[in-house]
Amino acid sequence: ELKLFCSNKNLPIMPGTENTFLSYKMYNSGFYKAIYLMWLLGSDDNVGVNAHIIETSLLSDVELKNGYQDAIKASISNKRYIRRIFGTAHTSGFRFGKSVPALIIYKDGKPIDVYPHAKKEGDANYRFSTTIFEFLELLVEE
Repeated sequence: ELKLFCSNKNLPIMPGTENTFLSYKMYNSGFYKAIYLMWLLGSDDNVGVNAHIIETSLLSDVELKNGYQDAIKASISNKRYIRRIFGTAHTSGFRFGKSVPALIIYKDGKPIDVYPHAKKEGDANYRFSTTIFEFLELLVEE
């Protein structure tokens, strides 16, 4: 099961529109194509994927926090780094599903992965690695 947390209040209406969404451009790269792939996965009965787009502006603070907690669980189990993608060192998760959309993958009701994320490579610091679009593109190709 795939759940894409995003808010249309933070999406640019047209290219070049200045808003919060664009300031996190590298995390959101290919996002409009990702929306299309989510729709494609959710509408194709042959694929066997439950794909849901969740409008975060309609969620309560508790529901949004629960989504972020799922992202944290998935990131810990896969050694992914998400804290500064969805927030700051001092304010955890305030961008989650708002200015930075989040895709959480569930298996048997449990969160198993989250995008976008960073991974540690060798002795280096965490490096940004995979966007939502890049993951979905690979999934559709399979």
